[in-house]
Amino acid sequence: MHLNHRTIPLVWLKHLQDSHQRSSVEDVLRNSTTALHRLYDILSEKETQEGKHLVSISDFDKPNWSHIQAFRNGRLSILKEIKEILEFTGPDSGPRKELNNDQIVRKRGRPRTRPQ
Repeated sequence: MHLNHRTIPLVWLKHLQDSHQRSSVEDVLRNSTTALHRLYDILSEKETQEGKHLVSISDFDKPNWSHIQAFRNGRLSILKEIKEILEFTGPDSGPRKELNNDQIVRKRGRPRTRPQ
């Protein structure tokens, strides 16, 4: 059973010709949500940081301000594009709950073991 029934964007699977390979990669992606959620959150943090620096009054004093602005807009655009590729992992309603290693192991169905 998959953790999430949202459609995985084609960009994740388009390089695979075999349907068995596609299915295997899809299973890996759907069961890697802890890492993918964290990546999504990191990108969100970077997007927020970039948004704070989009326009500054002092930028207009520089003769190449339009190039600086275009560069910043490009960075913001690519962050949003990557986040869209990750949206199949679930709702993006704020920060996700962090799991510790013990919770991750239990979530995967392996028996809990404690280091000696």
